[in-house]
Amino acid sequence: MEGFTTKKQQFATVWKMHTAGDAQWYPAQVPGTVYTDLLRNGQMEDPFWKDNEYRALDLMEKDYEYVTVFEGTEAQEGERQWLRFEGLDTICDIYLNEEKIGNTYNMHRTWEFDVTGKVKAGENILRVYFHSPLEYIKEAYEKQPTHGSEDAMDGFVHIRKAHCMFGWDWGAHLPDAGIFRPVYLLTMTEGRIDSVYIRQEHEEGKVTLHFDVSRNPKEDLRKEIPVGKEADGYTYEVTVTAPDGTKIIAKDTPEDLVIEQPKLWWPNGVGEQPLYEVNVTLAKDGQPVDRWTRKIGLRTMTMDIHPDEWGESFAHQVNGKDIFAMGADYIPEDHLLGRVTPETTRKLLEQCKAANFNAVRVWGGGYYPEDWFYDLCDELGLMVWQDFMFACAVYDLTPDFEANIREEFIDNVKILINALGYKVLEPFAHVDSSSSNVDDELFYITSCSVNATGKVTVEGFVVFAGASIDKRDSADSLSEGMKKLRQKLLESDKVDNYITKEDILFSSSSTAAKFLLGYSVSGPQRWKTKDGRSLKEIEGNQTD
Repeated sequence: MEGFTTKKQQFATVWKMHTAGDAQWYPAQVPGTVYTDLLRNGQMEDPFWKDNEYRALDLMEKDYEYVTVFEGTEAQEGERQWLRFEGLDTICDIYLNEEKIGNTYNMHRTWEFDVTGKVKAGENILRVYFHSPLEYIKEAYEKQPTHGSEDAMDGFVHIRKAHCMFGWDWGAHLPDAGIFRPVYLLTMTEGRIDSVYIRQEHEEGKVTLHFDVSRNPKEDLRKEIPVGKEADGYTYEVTVTAPDGTKIIAKDTPEDLVIEQPKLWWPNGVGEQPLYEVNVTLAKDGQPVDRWTRKIGLRTMTMDIHPDEWGESFAHQVNGKDIFAMGADYIPEDHLLGRVTPETTRKLLEQCKAANFNAVRVWGGGYYPEDWFYDLCDELGLMVWQDFMFACAVYDLTPDFEANIREEFIDNVKILINALGYKVLEPFAHVDSSSSNVDDELFYITSCSVNATGKVTVEGFVVFAGASIDKRDSADSLSEGMKKLRQKLLESDKVDNYITKEDILFSSSSTAAKFLLGYSVSGPQRWKTKDGRSLKEIEGNQTD
């Protein structure tokens, strides 16, 4: 970006690839994949014709190597340089000028490596070595035979790679590999914008956007520092462009910005989809450092859950209006990721709209889409039900695995956060139960065996730490699923000797009450305030 101290150089240079150990090299495209490069160079047959699938599968018993040569510039005094890989599938080693700078093991993450002092003036060689995913899962399965979908290959649960590549009830066994998203060299003098969270507050005739901007210092791109919370010279400016081209500019690190007479976003078939463009410019001592741009729809999106004659309602609610969700699963469009483009995806989603879809579910056995997928959905009026990528499998929750998926969650939630309109990945229940001003929001279950305090939140119903649980075996009145959930929680680190050690979030007040009491019960009727009012009474009054 011209005039900005954070510079981004994409490696759209000429790449080549080969089977590791072979003398023959072939032209390659990045972003792309091993299968698409082999197809393009006549080194494999169409994997979807006859039994070619099995020949293609055998190819992934081997390792593959990608190489490019790029013109570089040495980091100057005060600069730091980082290599950024937005999608590597999956187990690979990375070398810069034949020095190993890192390795990766999750296709669902963004990977960044500090290369300050390693980039030379002139020619530089970047080499990415992909290890066989089949060999990896075979060795992992022998050590820990954890299972998943019966249609997939043994061991697929041990690699953070699209599960469906290893076979599914609808798909072939084609575990592709490669650099399937862009590669950049970042050169920074001051750092860059890490994330911009925009929370929306809707009132009659206006919407207030609340901003929470964080930056990364150039020394540590995994560290987040809020902008405006320290006297360190960092500021930001916000420009919002309305659908009609009108601009609203807020300077001097604004915490919020008001949009009068907003144009609301609606799902397909209910209304229009006007989008507002938000630009956030980060500056250090008045010098532009970095810019963040995103289009957003002004809307509220919640679930309408309240007691009714059948038990509890459960409906999507957009801008206060109940919406009947109509759509289908969005599974990977092609096993060969190198053939998926914004153009192919747009055509598919336009077909969804033409079929009167108003929602799609990003299925949890594939991979997380890129930003442009969600932009297309916004444009076309499609709500997105987003899965995490853990479909139909049992996982070995080792410390390394948990640390890996935690970073995966953070990377992908940062993409989705502004579609939600409120913050996640933060404690949901910071309540001082001794404070009188929150007593009305607290609910209690008190019996001879149970003494618990809870609270309704936007995410469900929270039972606070210190709650006592009935020790009886789960009654026959509980469903099998509820019995399993209760037993799982009782055996977890969250409970010790029938006392909750931490706050626990449940999907509803009824689920929370059933867990505590061990039998089927109506949560809205059983949870009560100190003055004896039931949750059902309070919600009924609110509904009225």
